[in-house]
Amino acid sequence: MTYPTQAPPPVPKKKRYVLRVIGVLCAGIFLLLILSIAIVSFSTLRTFAIRTAVSVMGAAPKRDSSGLTNILLLGVGDKDHDAADLTDTMMIASIDSAKQSIVLLSIPRDLYLTGNKTLRNGRINTLYSSAKAQTRAKYKKMEEADVIQIAIRDTAAEMSRKFEVEIHGVLIVDFTTVVEAVDALGGVDVVVSKDIVDYSYPVKEGVTGLFKLTKGPQHLDGETALKFARSRHSGTDFDRSVRQQQLIRALEEKVRSMNRFQQLGFVTSFYKSVTKHVQTNLKTVQLLGLAQLITSLSQENVLMMQINFNYGGDNADAKAGGFLYSADSAQYEGANVLLPVTTDKDPTGWKQIRTYVWFLLHHPEIYFSDSEVQTVDASNQSLAAYRLLNEIRRYGFVTVPSPKIKPPVPKTKVPLLENSYITYRERKDKPLAYFFKNYLNIQTVSTQKVSDTTGTGSVRIVIGKDFKYRPFQMIGTGAVEE
Repeated sequence: MTYPTQAPPPVPKKKRYVLRVIGVLCAGIFLLLILSIAIVSFSTLRTFAIRTAVSVMGAAPKRDSSGLTNILLLGVGDKDHDAADLTDTMMIASIDSAKQSIVLLSIPRDLYLTGNKTLRNGRINTLYSSAKAQTRAKYKKMEEADVIQIAIRDTAAEMSRKFEVEIHGVLIVDFTTVVEAVDALGGVDVVVSKDIVDYSYPVKEGVTGLFKLTKGPQHLDGETALKFARSRHSGTDFDRSVRQQQLIRALEEKVRSMNRFQQLGFVTSFYKSVTKHVQTNLKTVQLLGLAQLITSLSQENVLMMQINFNYGGDNADAKAGGFLYSADSAQYEGANVLLPVTTDKDPTGWKQIRTYVWFLLHHPEIYFSDSEVQTVDASNQSLAAYRLLNEIRRYGFVTVPSPKIKPPVPKTKVPLLENSYITYRERKDKPLAYFFKNYLNIQTVSTQKVSDTTGTGSVRIVIGKDFKYRPFQMIGTGAVEE
């Protein structure tokens, strides 16, 4: 594993039933939650008129060559903030109608971008802001609405290029949307995993104060929900991503438990409130088509992941999404900057991130199985076994501790295994077993029962003397085969 040797430059009026359909879509727009909430809220509306309206009026969502519809979701400040265009919340949402799944990937605000084609180098949360500034400078008399649309286009193009994901639409919401929408729903319930004590929460522009929330079950109103989602100083940016995704689940549950989205008066009021704070390059017919697609999906297959700096190492366990490291802030005018870790001579290090994104978007089914993966050393290559286990953790798979196979103690010496193999326990574990077969070039995959000394993982990768460790990014992408 190597790190960049040279740092990048410093951070320098419609029918009633149509209105009801659009109102349902609004339930999913706020707080970057259009996809996960719309699954529940829209599916509660089963009347013929509404479903017919969507079917007739909606345009089929665009898809990439793999059949995926990918939406970029951005959260910005409101008009009262000096840095209102900084996107402190960023997610890529990918919908796969064939696999009945949605993937939500959180992207850290401090991830540093270099080599941009149309925008200056800098942290990823400045991408949209930079695009707006450059558009205003180039077209001085352009209307603000048109400036926003060009900035959305350029931001989506840059994100597509960096992550190698075709972006088909962008949704941008501000803080006011979060507060008003959560309050309209009567608040939400969450379980706070640990005490939150933030002495530097931005109370208003230029003023900070204390935000405190104790561990355990909590009912959040709109203002508190916003603080819960935004607070950064009591933990890391990745803790905040986890809380945002937790809030998504809580809002799902709230919408599922209520029927107010079948009440025209509520929907009308809700619609007027949130649409004042939403920017998108999707037309109404495209939003309706997106709603039609979402209602056809399972409410269970929602995969939430993130990219973070828990890369691990030979003496530290990696965590899901750990592909970044903290750069020396002195080289970036004191700013916190995250750079991709690279395992080859590519100083930009995006291969690992792109491989991870490809895994999530193209093979979400292997994550939904919750199979527990275990690597077992039967070759005296304990370091290789541990590196492989960390690689598996890094790419988001569930793992269990990995023992070393020890030969029995007979009268004569028994050699360790020459050839590696993979076993799996149940039918649900089979796709993941064959996934690793492809990536690790291990030919033998079976359900045979092996000695308890090989461990307890539902998918076990037993490493023999023939095993050669290679990072997944060097192996590339491919299909799951049997």
